[in-house]
Amino acid sequence: MMPQLSHLLFFLLAVYTGASLKFWFEGFDAVKMETGPHWGFDSFEGMPSEDARFKTKLRQRDKGWLAGGLNTAEQMRITDFETLCRTIIKNIAMAQPARMHMLRGFYNESLADGRRLAHRWRMRPALLVDLDCDLYTSSVQAMRFVLDAGILVPGTYVYLDDIMPWIWRDSTKPALEQKLAYQELTAEYGLEWQEVPLNATRRQYADQ
Repeated sequence: MMPQLSHLLFFLLAVYTGASLKFWFEGFDAVKMETGPHWGFDSFEGMPSEDARFKTKLRQRDKGWLAGGLNTAEQMRITDFETLCRTIIKNIAMAQPARMHMLRGFYNESLADGRRLAHRWRMRPALLVDLDCDLYTSSVQAMRFVLDAGILVPGTYVYLDDIMPWIWRDSTKPALEQKLAYQELTAEYGLEWQEVPLNATRRQYADQ
């Protein structure tokens, strides 16, 4: 069953500079979709440290995926958090910017309260959860949060930004990073998914 229209939210886990947010909201506006509050979660300080066992060899060498990599404040040259948020929201050019809420911090801290955090901020079941967390540990923490807090429910769409089509189809190699997190949480929570084809250049499917 889909969440009621009045409760539809959008969750983006890993905001960075807001490019993904702009992509989604342009799509929402194009079909004149009213979705309610929107939530973005990010450290805004770059990547956390990650055990190399969960990373591909390429990511083990890529500075962007090492601790502190892809630092939003450095990329945008803005150190004040409030100014950073206003700039990102302005760049997104949302029709209703007041509906966008940014939560700051690494997920092991910012999402630690789980259901209590969702209750405090009046978060409700989401229409769409965009998991753009890159790393295995971050993806586990983000996915566990939306499941335990009742945000990811039957009917919610999940967009897996960091599982490329060729990685998704490859069954010859052990799963790593976000694919490993997705598989483990699917088994742990007994989830069942339905793939929804998208007209996308990178990630070919969203899961519902």
